[in-house]
Amino acid sequence: MTTTLYTGGERPSHILLPVLPPLKYRSGHLPVMAESALDPPFTTSPPDAVRSYALTRDYSTGDTIATFDLGESLIECRVNDADPGKASLHLTTRAKRTAKDGRVIETRAVGALTSTAQRFNMDMEVSLLENDKVIRSKRWSDEVPRDLL
Repeated sequence: MTTTLYTGGERPSHILLPVLPPLKYRSGHLPVMAESALDPPFTTSPPDAVRSYALTRDYSTGDTIATFDLGESLIECRVNDADPGKASLHLTTRAKRTAKDGRVIETRAVGALTSTAQRFNMDMEVSLLENDKVIRSKRWSDEVPRDLL
């Protein structure tokens, strides 16, 4: 893409900015500006294609919930209208690959980032599996005071 600066002469001074083609709304993948500027290097949907997206509202609790199903990943975001400091993001994802020697290697991650008016909380567990047997697993759990944030 090219940005052109005209400094007078036959035309008044102005900047000609590049224009991206229009994006299709909910076209099956998350709108990434760089993808719009260049032809994508793939012919099928990228691995992060959105299978489904739902935005719901629970009127009894005041929660607004956005759910993204990315195939191997599920992301759920919640925020409470009455208390915006109370929010959460829950993630479940996995990636499975077969090595040249036939071993099946899989990674799994499950976790949550939550907040209250007083603190931010993180709880995450990541596991490495080989042929459906857990080789390693690690869990992180931490909380940080908000300190006016």
